[in-house]
Amino acid sequence: MSPNTITTKNTKKIADSIIDLVGGTPLVYLTRIADGCGGKIALKLEGMEPANSVKDRIGRNMIEDAEKKGVITSGKTTLVSLLLATLALA
Repeated sequence: MSPNTITTKNTKKIADSIIDLVGGTPLVYLTRIADGCGGKIALKLEGMEPANSVKDRIGRNMIEDAEKKGVITSGKTTLVSLLLATLALA
């Protein structure tokens, strides 16, 4: 393991749920590209999220918030995504 490697919270090899995989997006240093620039450049691999998207984290947080507020109920509410392939990030 490189001395620059950062350990993340997702150290389990097999998750109990797909939800457990959201948010532990891997990062990799671009050492050859950043060589000589005086700093480090890290690339966030969003394609490694369960649905290959930054939307995974946002969607999980929206659902957890709605459950907490009692707006939706696990096992009773049916959710349908209308996002298709886009999401406006503000």
